[in-house]
Amino acid sequence: MTLLQNPAHPGEILQEEFLPELGLSAETLAKAVQVPPTRIECLVRQETGVTADMATGGQVSDFEGARTLLPDLPAASFLLADKGYDANWFHDGLIGRGTTPCIPPKKNRKFKHRFDKILYKQRHKVENMFGRLKDWRRIAARYDRCAHTFFAATVIWRL
Repeated sequence: MTLLQNPAHPGEILQEEFLPELGLSAETLAKAVQVPPTRIECLVRQETGVTADMATGGQVSDFEGARTLLPDLPAASFLLADKGYDANWFHDGLIGRGTTPCIPPKKNRKFKHRFDKILYKQRHKVENMFGRLKDWRRIAARYDRCAHTFFAATVIWRL
């Protein structure tokens, strides 16, 4: 509990521990992670926190972020994903965690692995939910950038 009372700001950690040690400036780091330099500078000055779109650059595929998130994924029986996530290392990582991947193979694969087509068809329910959330302009335009607002919107929609 004491760890949560005075948490360190990500910008403080970035400025004190990582940038000097790596010999990087905020601008150089921004170019490396493909985000605007002002975002990193605001983070270092502790004016803002880390946002979801800052975690990976806008031009970076979600597939690249999957490599980072794989060790921290919660335990699950299945993982539904689209063809963009079809890679041997991703399948192997999921299976190693005890999760069955339900990912259709890309057309250019030499070895096309099997997946549960009936289960994969259920993926549209999640896609439909996010499509409806985007209809709610406040969420789609990100006027409220707080995670609790986004969560509240999903709860309201489910009612």
